[in-house]
Formats: sequence, structure tokens, C-alpha cells
Amino acid sequence: MENHLDAETRPALRQRSLLRRLAIRALDRRGGRWILEYLTTRMAQQASPGAQVRFLRDMWTHRVGGFAFVDSPQFPYYAEAFRAWPRQAARVYSDSEDFWFTVYKPSAGDTIVDIGAGRGEDAIAFSRAVGPGGRVLGIEAHPETYRCFEALCALNHLDNMTPIHCAVTDTPGWVAIATTGNYWSNSIVTDAEGSARVQSVPLDELIERHAVKRIDFLKMNIEGAETIALGGMTRAFSITRTLCISCHDFRANRQEGEHFRTKALIQEAVRREGFRIVPRDSDPRPYIADQVSAVRETNGQWESSTDAGYPYPERRGTPWRQNGIAADPSGIIQCLSSR
Repeated sequence: MENHLDAETRPALRQRSLLRRLAIRALDRRGGRWILEYLTTRMAQQASPGAQVRFLRDMWTHRVGGFAFVDSPQFPYYAEAFRAWPRQAARVYSDSEDFWFTVYKPSAGDTIVDIGAGRGEDAIAFSRAVGPGGRVLGIEAHPETYRCFEALCALNHLDNMTPIHCAVTDTPGWVAIATTGNYWSNSIVTDAEGSARVQSVPLDELIERHAVKRIDFLKMNIEGAETIALGGMTRAFSITRTLCISCHDFRANRQEGEHFRTKALIQEAVRREGFRIVPRDSDPRPYIADQVSAVRETNGQWESSTDAGYPYPERRGTPWRQNGIAADPSGIIQCLSSR
């Protein structure tokens, strides 16, 4: 009997789902988006009180917990996603602490360079961590992902953040960026159907362009292209105090390509540049265990916050959560649903 009911109801459910998608597609354009904004906000608030959904800066966005998150140029929401939004707001800071702030402890006035900024997953935390007197350079290669990142910075009023659209490589020129189903897996490829052509710039050229005199923390997460990037980082290495480079050997282990196996090469290069590696090999999460975290070593000692000659030693040790964390109340967005 149950199987009989399933056989009868499944086609009806599939038809309803198809009609819903067609309706969303028809409304996801000028003149119809306000209806989607209203309906999805109402749905989202059932699971995430106070959430709002808006189409801003040519992107679907949602606001929750005082933060604006940028999702996609196409309507991306479904009911199950709304339950995760309160956790998303709570993790704005905790994920960055867990992933990146192990060796590096941020302070007001610091400079962070984020290579592979994605949609801005760490942008709010990085910006607030260094305070109004600090600065963050956020670099993202994939065109659509960069648009999301740029919009997130604007909607959250991250005034100390400089979004930069390019790929970081060893030589200037152009590269192809693959577009995958998961934006965090987009990576440099040989020219292929569906790839995007993006300008490539060595990091040394970028820091000269933007007058960066020191780098307190260098974060890199560029899906197997880290060895290419290191070839254009001679000057950048010399002014960097701490770093964390995400390697992806675990993807090579999953037979996704040997070009992802870079950890040993990165470790060798980092040591050669005078850094001491702080391993996280025992972490059960492979994407964390494959990180190369390091601090510059001077005369056999770890460089401390108050080393002579380091700019602004009096600013070190400021609790980073106090550096202008308050989210701008003037708002923007959040919520959503419907598949």
C-alpha cells in the first residue's frame, strides 16, 4: 500500500517542484524579484527569526545576526537552508579563529593579505580583527565569486578591505579559471570549455601597487595553485610575519589530480624563506591537517609581537573581538527558501 501511494504521489511532487522552479525563474527578474524577496523572507523567518532576503548589487543576499551574506546572481534558496542561517552568523568569527588564527593572533593596525578570498567567508572577521587602523587586501580570481565578495564587503561596510580581482601567479598575464559546482573548488586550469579568462598578477607586483610595507598575516587558499603563486612572492615573503597556506593533498588522495599534492613543496619553500612551521597534522579534518602554518624565525627564535623594529608594538595583544565588531545596523539582507 505504501509503495502504491509512493508511486502515485511521486509524480505529483515532481510536477509541483517543476512548477515551483518555473515560477521562480519567471519572477527572478526586474519587476518580479520583490515578490520573491517578500515570500522567501517570510519563509526564512520561520526558521531564522529576523532574517531578510533582498536582491542587491545584482546579487541575491540575506541578512541574519546583523551580517549581510551574498549568495548568488540567480535565486538560490530552498527551505532546508534557512535552518543553517543562525549558525552562519554565529560562525562569522569562530570559523576564522579555528581555520586561520592559530599561529597568528590579530591586533588592531595589522595588515592581512587574503589570497583566495572566495565569497568573503573570512572578510568580516579579518576586517574587524585589524580594526579601522588596519587593512586587508582580499584577492579572488573567479569572476562570479569575486562579485559576491565585493558585494559582501560593500553591504557590511568593510571600509578597511580592498577587494582585488585577479589570479596570483608567478608571472603577469592571463589564466583560465575553472567553474565547478562548488565555488570553493574553482581553480586555475588549462583553457577549457566553461572556464573564465582572468588576469594574473604576481603578489610582489600587487603589494607594490597597493603600497604594502608589511604583512602581519598571509592567508592563501587557491586550490592547488599555491606553488605557482610562490614563484612571484620574493618581496612578499620578506615582509611577512605569519602565514597559513591551505594545501589540498587530500584531494590528490581522492584521485582528483596530482596537481593538488603540494604540501611538501610548500613546506620546503616556507622553511627556506626563514619560517618555522607549526603543524596541525593531527587534526581529523583533512583540509586543516593539510594547512602549512608558519611564523618567521629570527636568530633561532620565533619573532614575537614586540620585537624591536616591528611597527606598532604597543598595539599587539589587543583582543581582536573588540576591534569594531559591531555590525552596521543599517542593514541589507538575509533569508530564503524554495527549491
